[in-house]
Amino acid sequence: MRRVGLLLSFISAQLLTLIAVVSPVANEGWLSGFRNYFSNDQLSYAAIATNVSHGHFAFVEPFTQTNSLYYPSLWYQVLGLFSHVTGIPVYTAWNVLGTLAVCTLIAGLGVIALLLSRKAWAPLMPALALFVGTFATLTSGNWYASLEHHAVLWGAFGTFFALNAEAIGLCLNGLAIGLLAYAGFRRHRSSRSRILLLAASGALIGVTANIQTYTFFSGVSLVAAWACAYSLITVRSRALGITTLALLILMFAFGTPIADRVGHIPAFGLLLIVFAPGVFLLVKRHLKEAASFLLPLVILASPQVLRTALGLAGEDPFLTYRQGSSENLGVPLLHGLLAGLPVLLVAATCVFAFVVAKRPWLAASILGSVFTWVTLSLNDVWGFIQEPYRLWIQGLILTGLLAFTLLPRAIADGLGAHRARGQFLTLITIAGIAVVISLLDFPGFWRFANEQGVTSAEDSRSQAIGQAATTSGTLVAAGPCIDSKFVKLVSDSRVAFENKGLAWAENRNAIQALIQAHNSDQIAASILKEAKVGALLTDSACDVTLKFSPTDNIVPDQLFDYETDEGSFTITRWRVAP
Repeated sequence: MRRVGLLLSFISAQLLTLIAVVSPVANEGWLSGFRNYFSNDQLSYAAIATNVSHGHFAFVEPFTQTNSLYYPSLWYQVLGLFSHVTGIPVYTAWNVLGTLAVCTLIAGLGVIALLLSRKAWAPLMPALALFVGTFATLTSGNWYASLEHHAVLWGAFGTFFALNAEAIGLCLNGLAIGLLAYAGFRRHRSSRSRILLLAASGALIGVTANIQTYTFFSGVSLVAAWACAYSLITVRSRALGITTLALLILMFAFGTPIADRVGHIPAFGLLLIVFAPGVFLLVKRHLKEAASFLLPLVILASPQVLRTALGLAGEDPFLTYRQGSSENLGVPLLHGLLAGLPVLLVAATCVFAFVVAKRPWLAASILGSVFTWVTLSLNDVWGFIQEPYRLWIQGLILTGLLAFTLLPRAIADGLGAHRARGQFLTLITIAGIAVVISLLDFPGFWRFANEQGVTSAEDSRSQAIGQAATTSGTLVAAGPCIDSKFVKLVSDSRVAFENKGLAWAENRNAIQALIQAHNSDQIAASILKEAKVGALLTDSACDVTLKFSPTDNIVPDQLFDYETDEGSFTITRWRVAP
């Protein structure tokens, strides 16, 4: 019976994962198109994969294929290489490999939960973390809570559903902290196996530097806070506690003026300095284990870290803009605490049980994760100023994944502590009620994602656009009613577009003028020529008609017909002479 229960736990966890990341678009042709769920940025990322799929491996702005790309893009390169080798389209690879990554995360954490607790139902618990919400349905009437500008707070489902590099980075971080928890819990096991676990954990976090910057920041700071918390708990040194607290106060007091001098991204080092005394003590006591964790992390993170550092040192215009473009995206402390209450209560339940059971490593893991979550979500206060709301969401996800993975062990410890059993039961009951209430957010998310649907990349219109955009290296512009990002997805073409938060084109002023003209349906010949466009695509189904004079030297070059339920239409490729 135990084996049956164990099998059902793993199967149920995978089914829940598919409900979270696939079910909203399961009947929308999700393998043959691109999800419309906040697709503006996602399509821009997909452009990197599209280039690689067609054999273009240079680190350049992905649409125009000019200038430099500093954005961590390893995952999109993997998608593109997979597409290049197998012939499977980028949009299909995005869906399949992304879903496999999330399923692997939940299965891996399920194994760790099982090994820690020996409970047959333990593998189910990490999957539940995907559905924990932020009370948004009750507090805002929506499935996410809106803050200033475009800042939002939502549960893990809101991030993992995108299946982008951020989701992949969180998968790697989630597995890394799970392995780290198990390595510390099983200290009596052989030194070799423990070192392998630590090395794997360090490698996973190091790789995230090349995949998504914020997940790298989250992973590194979480582990540093974990190590510091463990030293504070086990060493019990008044000097260590006072030093750490003093450094924390100094960071909040003087972080902003320091960041104004050294830059906002380098200011991340201030947080690591806060943890440094505790980390140093742990490293000193366990030098071999620390080296096995840190060496893979540093080696695998170094390509992206060094490249970005050189770009910052050279005052690259894009990087200068990027590190200062996150203003007014903060998370008010009380708002953040309320939205994170379900996960915080589960975390508190785990800490209580581990303190009672005298498991300092596991207690420190939760304390370090929560501290990092709160501190990074306030990064606009101490000078880092890098989209605090996104780091809040990542903190929620990582703390939730860790807490739910450790919860089976915590339940066993809490119920086994006879003197504290009543207090533990009270805590876990309150946490359970909060989690159940927070689940109300997921149906709203499901409806939203379902309504957004999928844009087919294999229908007649998409094929016509892809054929029309094939112009032997000529820069292509999209006319009214045609999405420039979608042109890139379905063709091997250079497209007159840029996502200013991803990378900048070489001729960016002219490209930006063209983007504005496209958005206002006011594309003029002079704008096209200033952007060095060689071909323009228009759609006869569009109500907007562009007019060019004979002297503009913009003439129809080729027609590509397509069929829809509404009738027959044509994509026209116009030749734009210099």
